[in-house]
Amino acid sequence: MPCPHPSVLRSASLRLALFALLISASVHAEEKPAPDPARLIDQLRHDEFDIRRNAAQQLLALGESARDALERASASEELEIRQAAEALLQRLDKSTITLLAFDRDGKPAEGAEAEAKIYSQSVFGVNWNEGRGENVTIKATGEARLPEQAPGQIGMQFTWKKWSPTREGFAYWGIELERGNNPFLFTLTRGGTVKTVIQDQDGKPVKDATVYFYVNRKFDPELLDMQLICSENWDRNVLSASADAKGEVKHENLADGAYRIVVKASDFYTALGPSFRIHERETLEVLPITLKARKNGKIKFALSKADNAPLKKTRVSIVLEPVFEGPRADELQRLSRQLRSQMNMQRQADSIETDDDGNISLEEQKPGKYRLSVGATSETAWEISTLTLEPGQTLDLGRLKVVKTGSVKGKIVTSD
Repeated sequence: MPCPHPSVLRSASLRLALFALLISASVHAEEKPAPDPARLIDQLRHDEFDIRRNAAQQLLALGESARDALERASASEELEIRQAAEALLQRLDKSTITLLAFDRDGKPAEGAEAEAKIYSQSVFGVNWNEGRGENVTIKATGEARLPEQAPGQIGMQFTWKKWSPTREGFAYWGIELERGNNPFLFTLTRGGTVKTVIQDQDGKPVKDATVYFYVNRKFDPELLDMQLICSENWDRNVLSASADAKGEVKHENLADGAYRIVVKASDFYTALGPSFRIHERETLEVLPITLKARKNGKIKFALSKADNAPLKKTRVSIVLEPVFEGPRADELQRLSRQLRSQMNMQRQADSIETDDDGNISLEEQKPGKYRLSVGATSETAWEISTLTLEPGQTLDLGRLKVVKTGSVKGKIVTSD
C-alpha cells in the first residue's frame, strides 16, 4: 500500500489541530466564570432585597471557595456586611437533627411516622411561610434523622400518624440549632379516641363544624372570643376534627391527657364544650354539644366637627367595650380590658373612616351591653355612649356630640 505524501499528512494534522482548537474554544465559551466572592459580598449591602438574597445564595453555592472572603468580610467595619458574612459562615457548617421517640415504658416507638415541616433561616431572617416537608419513620432504635440543616434559628412542625406526643410535641419555634447533632426527644402514646355530636338548638346536626381540642387551657365563657383572638399566635397547632353530615365527630390517636373542647361553625357562635380526660387506647364519648345560631346586630351613628359640620372622610378610632353585669362584673371588666390591651399589641386597634355625611356603621356586632368610645387623632373625642344591642337589631345612635378630650359631666372621654 503506497504511503501518503508528506504534504497530505501535514494538511490532515493541521485540520485535526484546528478542529480540536475549535471544540476547545466552544467548550470554554459555554463555561461561565465562577462569580467573584468579593463582588457578591459587596452586593450584600444593596438597597434591593432580591439582589442581597441572590448574592447570599450564590455565596452559599460557592461553598468553601467563598470562605476566605467571608471570613475577611466578617471583620468588616460595616455592620450590615459583618452580620451577613457571619450568618453565611454559620451556614457553611451543617447541623443534624435527630428525633428520639419512645413510648411511656421507654421502649422505642418503632414504626411511628410523622410529617415534619421545617422552616429554615435565611440570611435576612426566618420565613415562617415557606416550610419544607420531610417524612420520617422511627427506626427500631427509636431514632430518625432529618436532612442536614444550616446552624441558626429554625422552626419545626410535626404531624404524627397513629401515635401522639404526650405533651408539646407538635411544634417548636425559634430553635437555635448548633453545629453537630441536635437531638429532640418525644414520648409517644397510641392515644385514645374521642367522639361527640354537634347540633343546633333544634337538635339538627351541624355539618362541617370544627371541634378543637385544647391542652391545659382555661377559658371563660364570657370572654371566649377575646381569649381565642389573643391566643391565636401560639394556638396554630391545636388538634381538630370536623363534623360529618350527621354532625358526628371522631378523633383518633388523641394523646393521653386532659382537654377542653371549643367548637366553631359558620352561622353559629363559637361554643365552649366540656373538659375531658382520655387515656391511652380508651374510646370516650362526649355528650352532644349544642350551638347557638348567630344573629348579630348593627350599630349606626354620625360624627360632626365642633362647628356641627359633618366629619367627612376621616379615620377615627373606635372602642366598643363590653359591659358586664352580675356578681362577676368587676372581675370580668378587668380581665376584658387586659385582653383588649393584648389584642391591641398583636394588631392595630379598630379604626374606620366616616363617609361624606360623617356616618359610621359597625356591622356584625354580637348582642349585648357596650360602652362606645370614639376619638380622632386631632385629640377630638365624642361623648361616650352606653348601649344595649338586641339580636338582629339595627341600633341608630344618631349624631354624637363632639367634646374635647377631658372631663365631661363626670365622665372621662379619651381618644383611645
